[in-house]
Amino acid sequence: MSTSRVVPKKPGKPQFAALQTAAGRRANRVVLGLFWLMTLGLITVFVAAGEILDIYLHPEWSFPATIHWVSAIAGIALVFGANFSLSRRSTRSQIREENHVRKTLLAQSFRAGPARMNQESAGKVVALATESAEKFTRYRQGFLPQVQGSFSAPVLIVAAMGIFVHPFLALLLALCLPLAVGTVWLFKKLFRRSSAKSARARAALAANYLEVLQGLTTLQLLGAADRMGDKLETVGEENRRATMSLLRSNQVIIFVLDTVFSLFVITSVAALSMFLVSIGEMTLGKVVTALGLAMLLLEPIDHFGGFFYIAMGGRGAGRAILGFMHSRDRHSAARCEDMSAIRPGAAEVADEDVPAVEDAETPAVYLENVGVCYGSHQVLQGVNLRVSSGERVAIVGDSGQGKTTLLNVMKGFLTPSEGRVEVDAKTADLAQHSALVSQNTWLFTGTVRENLQMAAPQASDTELWDVLRAAYLDAEIQQMPLGLDTVVGENGIGLSSGQKQRLSLARAIASGRKILLLDEATSQVDLNSERNILEALQALGRDYTLIMVSHRGALTALADRVLRVECGKLVER
Repeated sequence: MSTSRVVPKKPGKPQFAALQTAAGRRANRVVLGLFWLMTLGLITVFVAAGEILDIYLHPEWSFPATIHWVSAIAGIALVFGANFSLSRRSTRSQIREENHVRKTLLAQSFRAGPARMNQESAGKVVALATESAEKFTRYRQGFLPQVQGSFSAPVLIVAAMGIFVHPFLALLLALCLPLAVGTVWLFKKLFRRSSAKSARARAALAANYLEVLQGLTTLQLLGAADRMGDKLETVGEENRRATMSLLRSNQVIIFVLDTVFSLFVITSVAALSMFLVSIGEMTLGKVVTALGLAMLLLEPIDHFGGFFYIAMGGRGAGRAILGFMHSRDRHSAARCEDMSAIRPGAAEVADEDVPAVEDAETPAVYLENVGVCYGSHQVLQGVNLRVSSGERVAIVGDSGQGKTTLLNVMKGFLTPSEGRVEVDAKTADLAQHSALVSQNTWLFTGTVRENLQMAAPQASDTELWDVLRAAYLDAEIQQMPLGLDTVVGENGIGLSSGQKQRLSLARAIASGRKILLLDEATSQVDLNSERNILEALQALGRDYTLIMVSHRGALTALADRVLRVECGKLVER
């Protein structure tokens, strides 16, 4: 079996566009156009104001002021209209793109599966899908288009200065622009580490808070809440310091741009304008226009400096999002390469050790030479398993022999170090083609109906009652006053252990997946509930393939074969 390897590109600046939709790119172009229109409107206002002033200062002039008043009013209307449309379009596109980034992150996490999602990654996803997604889309949809306008709009301002005021002033402004651009570029390079450090600190804080919330009961019972609180305080302080460092970087560039560049431009334009007035090259109206255009030139630069925090934070958030997605893709690509590297003849060599039923057809589940290492310690080695469609296989074993590890591989919680897993004769993730009924089943806060529809969103009430009947739970749900609308608390509060297990079994059946993984499904229920679960499993028939891990003989009595894990190997009992 050969699998072409797809190596994701190294994340970087060009890949920021991969997180943006076509609608988002169109919105950015519209925002850029509106920014130009707003600048053009302001230029019109300042030019018209200068002309009106000159006309009133020189009554002997015969030029009518009406046309300039009309131009000024039209310019003001253009500024207000463009500014309103810009804010509205920017906000709407930011919300839409933020939702897109969140959906992309969640889809990537679901594709990665539990085997490649640890506690730190879960906390990182929370941070990336909330604050980082907001920062990144604010940067891409709100800040970046206006920065592009800040670089292009000054061309209009310099041209207006040269045409309507004086060429020397236009030349002065043109010489100042590279200085501002170079300053911003230099500070971006100097403070890049601050934004990356802040993003990492936020992700670490989110991961630790998530861990504490999930283990709150355990911490209280162990009396370890204070110690964990001290740890959270330390991580929170690191996050505060990283944020303050980023803010300091932002304040430095604002100070430089405001006090050095802005002061230099205004002072230079004012001084040169007064000199040109003194030699008769300019009028006072032209001076007003020149100062207005100079301040208009500073507005985009001030915008750049004032939102530099958004630029640094947004780019840092974007790099973190791409880094997370890149690491998942790289892991998947490496896994595909490992699978394709297995020799085609390996199955033939290992088949003699594979416990199998006679005359087995194409297996529903096939594990070949599966091995798992924890560091240098080999936990599973050369595990081969062939389970035919409709077969019932029980796996038992003492603690420490590798049974739990094998189960975690099949559940998708652990990626094998070597070997491959096939489902219906295709290399695949077994967890994506099976449904799990665990000893510690998780039920979501909501109704019985909502918990079942997690696995079957389009299922009708009739179909939901059918799966409850298959799990021997329909009679008990019918006796509840609200039936399918009975509210289930978090993790099944309000239901007995046996009802929780059977509701979990009903949900697994509702998923439509014909391979069921049973992880000690009867270990925490009483004998009556165990009997109900066994009867429900027996009634499923041969349409379902059952892989059962259990220590209790009652469940293994349903099996066609009983296999045992000993010293990391799977043998027939």
